[in-house]
Amino acid sequence: MKISRNWLRKIVPFDWTVEELAEKLTMSGSEVESIEDFSHNFENILTAEVKNVVKHPDADKLTVCEVYDGSQSYSVVCGAPNVAAGQKVILAKVGAELPGGLKIKKAKIRGVESEGMICSHKELDLGEDASGIAVLPENTELGTPIREIVGEEDYILELEITPNRPDCLSHRGLAREVQALEGGRLSSPVINLTESDVDASDEVTVSIDNPGDCPRYAARVIKNVKIGPSPLWLSTILHRLGIRSINNVVDITNYVMMEYGHPLHAFDFDLFEENKVVVRGAGKGEKFTTLDEVEREIPEGSVFITDGIKPVALGGVMGGLDSEVTVNTRNILLESAYFNPVTIRKTAKAVKLSTESSQRFERGADCENLNIALDRASALIAELTGGDIARGIVDCYPDKHKLVSIQISASEVNRLLGTELSLSKIESILRLLDINTKHGDSDILTAEIPSFRPDLTRPADLIEEIARIYGFGNINSREQLAGSTEVTIPESFRIADQMRSFFTSAGFDEVVNWVLYDPKKYDKSNLQFNPVTISNPLSEDTAILRPRLWGSLLDNICYNLNRNLEDIAVFEIGHVYSAVESSDELPEQRLSLCLAWTGNARYPGWDVPARPVDIYDLKGLVEDFINEFNLRESEFVELTDDSQFDPVYDKEMLLGLNINNRTVCRFGRVAGNILSIFDIKTPVWIMELDLEYLQAKTFAQGYYKEPPKFPPSDRDLALVVDRGLQFGEIYNFITDLRLPFLEDIRLFDIYTGKQIDPGKKSLALSLRFRHPERTLKDKDIDKVMEKIISELKSKYKLDLRQ
Repeated sequence: MKISRNWLRKIVPFDWTVEELAEKLTMSGSEVESIEDFSHNFENILTAEVKNVVKHPDADKLTVCEVYDGSQSYSVVCGAPNVAAGQKVILAKVGAELPGGLKIKKAKIRGVESEGMICSHKELDLGEDASGIAVLPENTELGTPIREIVGEEDYILELEITPNRPDCLSHRGLAREVQALEGGRLSSPVINLTESDVDASDEVTVSIDNPGDCPRYAARVIKNVKIGPSPLWLSTILHRLGIRSINNVVDITNYVMMEYGHPLHAFDFDLFEENKVVVRGAGKGEKFTTLDEVEREIPEGSVFITDGIKPVALGGVMGGLDSEVTVNTRNILLESAYFNPVTIRKTAKAVKLSTESSQRFERGADCENLNIALDRASALIAELTGGDIARGIVDCYPDKHKLVSIQISASEVNRLLGTELSLSKIESILRLLDINTKHGDSDILTAEIPSFRPDLTRPADLIEEIARIYGFGNINSREQLAGSTEVTIPESFRIADQMRSFFTSAGFDEVVNWVLYDPKKYDKSNLQFNPVTISNPLSEDTAILRPRLWGSLLDNICYNLNRNLEDIAVFEIGHVYSAVESSDELPEQRLSLCLAWTGNARYPGWDVPARPVDIYDLKGLVEDFINEFNLRESEFVELTDDSQFDPVYDKEMLLGLNINNRTVCRFGRVAGNILSIFDIKTPVWIMELDLEYLQAKTFAQGYYKEPPKFPPSDRDLALVVDRGLQFGEIYNFITDLRLPFLEDIRLFDIYTGKQIDPGKKSLALSLRFRHPERTLKDKDIDKVMEKIISELKSKYKLDLRQ
C-alpha cells in the first residue's frame, strides 16, 4: 500500500517530518517499509499548446513545432510520433532542468533552432509512458507552471498493512490513524454533486440473486461523458502510487479507491443488452474474458455481475472486456458494491488474479459507507468529462448491516495493560479512531463498532487499539512471576538439540525452510510420493507439505552455488508429511533430519591439495554419529535391491544404516536427473535420518572405562576373497566370535592386480589385541589368530595372501 505525504496532509494536518510520520505509523502497527522522494524543481516547465507542425527540412523523423504558452510562441524541434497541432502539452523552456538531470538549452538540431522541449510523462517522472509526448486535456489552461499542478515536493510511503486492517488500505483510513496519533482533525472533501432531472431508477434496475456473496450493490448512471486523458494532477498522483493512467473515468475510480479504500467499477452502459444489473453466482464451467484479455473458467459460485443476459464483470476481482470504458463510451454505469470476503478470496485464488480490488474486498470493505465513495467518484467524473449524473442511487441492500457494540471497563483495560488510564482518556482514544462511545455512572464503556472496522469483535480487540494509540513505549514494564517457573524439556527436544550440536561441530550449518513446497519439483522427479496438498495455497509453488527434506536443501544448495559459494555443508531438522488413505484422519507427520554436502571435504593448504566430498566422508560422518549416540546394534548395508533402492540417489553410491533390521538412515550421491531439476551441475551428497524412530528408541547408555595401562599388539592379515564380499560382513563375523583380547579391526588396504585371480580381491586387515592386566605374549595372540583364520576359511572358503 502506497500513500502520498501531501495527499495525507490535505486530509489531516500535521507538521511532522516524513521520517517522524513513518516512525509514528510504524509504531502504531502500520509498518512503513520505504520512503520515495519525488521532490523536483520544475522551474521553466509549463503548459502550452502546439499551434503548428511542419516537417523538418533535413530529417524524416523530426518535426518543427510552433508552441504557444499563452504569452509567447517558441520554435521547438520534436521527434515524438504523436505530436499534432491543437494539442495541449508540457513545454520545458530554455533554462529548465528535467528530473533526470538534463538541462534544456537553445540548440540547433539538423540546422533548425530549437527553443525548448516538448516533454513526455516519463521525462518529467510524471508517468511511465515514454512512447510520445504527454497530451493534456483540451481544457488545460495555458502557461500554468507544472509545479502548481503537481507540486515541487512529495514523498511516497510504502506500508505493509496487516490483513486484519482493511480500513488502512486508503488515504482516509491512514489519516484516521494520524488523527488518533495526535495529528489534526480529519476533514472530508466537498462533494459538489449536481444531478439531472432523469431518475437513475428509470435508467437501470438492480437485483441480487446471491445476497450471501453480494450483500449490497449500488449504482449511478452518468450520461454524455467525454472520455479522454486525465488531467496532469490525477495521472501524476496515480503514477506515484504505482497505478497506470488509463483515461479520465477509470483513473477517477482508482483515485477514489486510494482515497476511501472502496473499489469502484465503471461500465460502458451502452454495451449492456438490458438496462439492468443482476448479481448472481457463476454456474459450473462458465467462462469469462476479463479486462486483461484473458478468457478464464470461473469457479462455480463466484460472483458474476450481469446485464440480465451475459456477465459483464467478475464481482470484486475484475471487469469484463465486453463492457470496458473506451474513447467511444458515452454513457456509464458506476458500480459501488460490497462482496463477501471469503467468496472473493476463493475466486481470486482460483483464477490466479490478484487485483487492487480483490485485495480490499477479501479483507473486508466498508458495507455502510460505499455510497460516499460512489458520490465522490460521480462528482469528479462529471467535472472531468462533462457528464450528466442521473438523479439518485439505485441501491439494493436486502440484509442491512447490524450495529455491533462492545463493552469494556477502565479497570479491565488497566489490569491487562498495566496502565492507569482514566475512563475519559480511554474514551478520547476510541473517539479519535471514529469509534463512538457512551457510558453511565460506572467505569463501563460501550463502544459502537463502525462498519469499516470488521476486525473489532471482542473487548480484547478494543484494548489492543487503546494500547497501540496510547503507545507501547508509554507502558511501563514490570516483573511479575505467576505459577511455576520450572520447565521440563521433552526428551525429543533434548535429543534434537544434541544432534544439532553434533552436526554443527562437524562443520555443517543449520537451515530452516518452509514446510510448504513446490509440487512440480517432486512431479519432475518421477518419485512415488503421497503428498499432502493445500486446498487454498498461497501460490503454485507452495501447494503441498513437503514429503521429504532433500528438496528444500537442494534449493539451498542451488541458491548458494549461484552466488559463487562452492563448498556447502548444511542440515535441517524438520517435519515431513504424507497423506493417509482415509480423509477422516490427519496426515502422517514425522520428524526427519537431512544434510546436504557439496564441494570440497578438505580445504587446500600449502601442504595438501583440495579433495572433493565422496562416499567415505559421508560414511565417516555416520560412523562418528554412531559413536556419539552409542548406537551399538547398528550396521551398514548396501541398498541395491529394488525394494530398498531410493531413486533420489545414484544406485552405485548409496548406503544405509540399519538398527534392529530397520533402515533408519540413507546416505549417498544424489542422482543426476534429480540435480537437473534444481539446475545443479556439481555432485551433491545427502543423508536422511528418521529422527521419529530414533527419538522413540532408548539409546544405549554411555559408559566410562579406565584408560589401558598396557600396550597393544597389532597383527596384519591379508585375505583373498570373492570380489562381492564386503569388509563389513567380515568385520561383523569376527566380532561375533567374541574372541579374547581382540580390541579393534581395521581395513587398511584393498588390492586387485596381477597376483590376484580374476573375480578375487585382497583385503588387508589390521587387528589390535590388548590385555587389561598384563602385556600379551606372542603365544596368546597366536592362538586367537589361528581361531580367526580357521573360522574365516570355514565360513568363506578364502585363502591367505602371502
